[in-house]
Amino acid sequence: MYCYKCGQQFEDGSAFCPYCGAPAEQPAQPQTAYDQNQGLYGYPAQNQGQYGYPAQNQNYAQNPYGYSDPGAMNDPLNDPRGMKWFKFIIYFQLFAAAVVDVINGITCISGSHYGGDAYWVYSFYPSLKTADVLFGICSLAVAGFAIYVRMRLAKFRRNGPMLYYIFSGATIVISLIYIIAVCSALGASVGELLSASPGTGSSVITSIIMLVVNYIYFGKRADLFKN
Repeated sequence: MYCYKCGQQFEDGSAFCPYCGAPAEQPAQPQTAYDQNQGLYGYPAQNQGQYGYPAQNQNYAQNPYGYSDPGAMNDPLNDPRGMKWFKFIIYFQLFAAAVVDVINGITCISGSHYGGDAYWVYSFYPSLKTADVLFGICSLAVAGFAIYVRMRLAKFRRNGPMLYYIFSGATIVISLIYIIAVCSALGASVGELLSASPGTGSSVITSIIMLVVNYIYFGKRADLFKN
């Protein structure tokens, strides 16, 4: 047999090499507790992080909406279904509607929309003044209600959309009642009044269409209003 250390040949059965004194049989290499790529008990080891704890997966799931701020994903204004129309409603439309209603209310109550002829107009049509004053009061009330609705929508309250429907419907109903009252005071038909003022009829029709559109719009986003 040959010595594993010096390579010299010596007789079989010897316990040590007579040349270098090394043991005849090569000692077995000590096994490590576990291989770097093999865990305890022979199972594959997980990727080890600092201090020996399993490292966290560094490939975090990418935000599907592209927001770097986690809080942005929870903001209803960033809903992926699109909230531009909603922002238009709460940041412009309801404020503008309130301003217009206040102006209409003041002019109708004071009769200033007739210029300097309010006295003569009301002298010929006394019931017209009643219609104007009532419409003016309703307009001021609707203006205040518009601001309240805006606050409920902006805070995503449960009843926000319903209050907006009521606001839109009230605006339409008040306008129709006022048209009928004016026609009655003047002794004219609704058709004659709309022919003389086509913008009035167009405004009412547009309001009805927008009420339907907004009902569909908010219906698709009802889950956002849960406060």
